[in-house]
Amino acid sequence: MVLSANVVKSRITKIFILFLLVLLLLSMKPLDSFAQDYYFPFVNVRIDINNDGSFNVIEERTYNFSGDFHWATYTLGKGGYDYIEDFLIEDENGYYELTNSETSNPGTYTFTDNGSSYEAKFFYSASNENKSFTFRYKVIGGIKAYQDVADFYWKLVGSGWDKRTDQFNAYIYFPSTVNQDNFYVFGHGPLSGTVEKIDGSGVHYKLTGLPANTYVEARIIFSSDILDISKESGNKLDSILAYERNLAEQANRQRAKVRISFALALLLPLALFALWLYLFFKYGKEHPPRVDVVYTR
Repeated sequence: MVLSANVVKSRITKIFILFLLVLLLLSMKPLDSFAQDYYFPFVNVRIDINNDGSFNVIEERTYNFSGDFHWATYTLGKGGYDYIEDFLIEDENGYYELTNSETSNPGTYTFTDNGSSYEAKFFYSASNENKSFTFRYKVIGGIKAYQDVADFYWKLVGSGWDKRTDQFNAYIYFPSTVNQDNFYVFGHGPLSGTVEKIDGSGVHYKLTGLPANTYVEARIIFSSDILDISKESGNKLDSILAYERNLAEQANRQRAKVRISFALALLLPLALFALWLYLFFKYGKEHPPRVDVVYTR
């Protein structure tokens, strides 16, 4: 059976319109995105390394609330350090009050050692607004020192945050200035993040568009001589650099895969559109008959 040009044209047009509708549906937000929800427009972290190998953490986390909210939790997983102390929470109204049990009163919080993690549950009142909380604490035993180098290895963002972060920045400072050619910086997490040295005073980690449940780690290798801390026997620089070099090679392979996927995502719609144009001009136009035939008898 031979289809007329108009029928072919109609079917090609319907297929193309269906393709556009599928792209539109894939780009639309789900209906529940308009329900009560929140995310983090900004997260800023400052860490000051102390001479004794401890370090102080100040984390300002801004919530964007859609709806009414009254409590939240802040969790720190254990591992890689001895313990934390001097944990505090504050907002624009001042420091929160630590209580032995949950009161649900705004401006209060509880702090619990759960064995595998520390958890703070804090209470506030927020409705359809941006609200910032600052968390402060001191980490004891979080830096390992060897004969040649000290190893700062810290999870700046844990994988337990189940909402996205739009803008993330972290600044980490040494107790004294060091030669910037004599320390190494590494970042673990999304491939889009950047890390740079701040002269010889510290390091800046930056990331835009951090997905939910995604961790960010900082690792800084520097001279152990600037710390007043006992050193473990042996040298570690070579083995640390070899480990990080392997991670970097894996990350580069992943970046290559991402670039290829991105290129295919751009080329596929163009290829389909080109195919539609080809079929349209070949079959979709009504051509006049080549010969006028008059039947007589």
